[in-house]
Amino acid sequence: MFVNKRYLGALVGNIMQFYDFTIYAFLTTEISQAFFNFQNKFLSYFVVFSIFASGYLARPLGSIIFGYFGDKKGRSNALSKTIIISAMATFAIGILPNYQSIGLLAPIMLILLRLIQGLAVSGEEGGAVVLLFERYAFKHKGVIGASVLSSVLVGVILGIVVCSTTSHLISSHSIGAWAWRLPFILSLPLGLAAILLRFYLNDFKLFAIAEQNNVLVQQPTRTLFRNHSRALLYGFFIVAIYSMTTSLLIVHMPYYLNVHLHFSHDVSLMMVAVAILLIAGLTPLVGKYCDLFNPESVYRFGTLGVIALSPLLFYALSLHQLYFIMTVLLIYACLIACISSAIFSILVGLFPFGVRYSGVSLAFNLGVTVFSSSTPLALMSVEKYYTSSVAPGIYMSLCAVLALMISHCLKKKISVLRFNEHDQEKMIYQCEG
Repeated sequence: MFVNKRYLGALVGNIMQFYDFTIYAFLTTEISQAFFNFQNKFLSYFVVFSIFASGYLARPLGSIIFGYFGDKKGRSNALSKTIIISAMATFAIGILPNYQSIGLLAPIMLILLRLIQGLAVSGEEGGAVVLLFERYAFKHKGVIGASVLSSVLVGVILGIVVCSTTSHLISSHSIGAWAWRLPFILSLPLGLAAILLRFYLNDFKLFAIAEQNNVLVQQPTRTLFRNHSRALLYGFFIVAIYSMTTSLLIVHMPYYLNVHLHFSHDVSLMMVAVAILLIAGLTPLVGKYCDLFNPESVYRFGTLGVIALSPLLFYALSLHQLYFIMTVLLIYACLIACISSAIFSILVGLFPFGVRYSGVSLAFNLGVTVFSSSTPLALMSVEKYYTSSVAPGIYMSLCAVLALMISHCLKKKISVLRFNEHDQEKMIYQCEG
């Protein structure tokens, strides 16, 4: 309906960024062997997941940096840089010497490159969704916001396909020795293709109109913290449940299926890929309902489902039956689709034009940094120290309850902005159109 080169440029950029960022999670076994010299299997996995989490640590800083330039110089100005940085960092991981070659310098360099990846990714989702919302004058908000998050999942699926194809075509010995590097190296040509499509993604005219109408602010970051701190905190807790559930499914579930339920690495990835594919397809469809109804109601429905069902779903996983396992993954996929479809429709409405890129990116990436990075580590610890099969589900439910309660209290203290109520902004979009 409104798909064109500009729209595709935003989505392809997301796909490639998150292919880059998540293939690390699918190659944890090979990475642990290449960069760490631990005999303890649990310790090796824990350290590898900790370095995966380190990629999130740079995201708040990246949000501030790219948000500043996005609000001062234009959304497309900031977005043009993110994919180049991400592709180069991912390619560098693919050619990084291992522990046997350079010792401790290898894991140190790995951490540094993960931080650079996180820095680049931080400017992507928020910037892309703000640019597309403004480009289409806030029409189709639910579908656009949902499509941006779906494109992230397409990048994850692409990572699974590339990693699984590599392992099928090449012997397991070669995968462990050198072939695990191929998905990382492939990032460079794929990134170049995405950069060409992103050429069509710009908002030069819109930003010139915004400057003429005095909508820009001189210090976006300072203005954001001074005037919109409560909105920022509210957005942080809105993102929390999305981050926990997606991290559970995408990062932790392949490990859980492989280590606890003893499925092969490839089978575990394929089962999770089916669930991710369902989320990617369902999220834009549910996004249409966010355009018709209050997106917060759709979000709340998904969250309450996570709270009520998580202990039962983990109990079903413990039965070790393929039917139950796939049912659990599909139920989580449906709940995550409800949450994902509403996230950006809620977030973008919290901030005005002058701080919108900064506000959306920082709220989103703070939530992702804290909850996506900590959830796999917390679940691993719960599973190690509590024998009950429902303990991880109880942990998920309690975290979701806490986040929902805090966000509900914060909402009462802020005035949620509505795009079409700002006459200056309306003028920008009418002139741009």
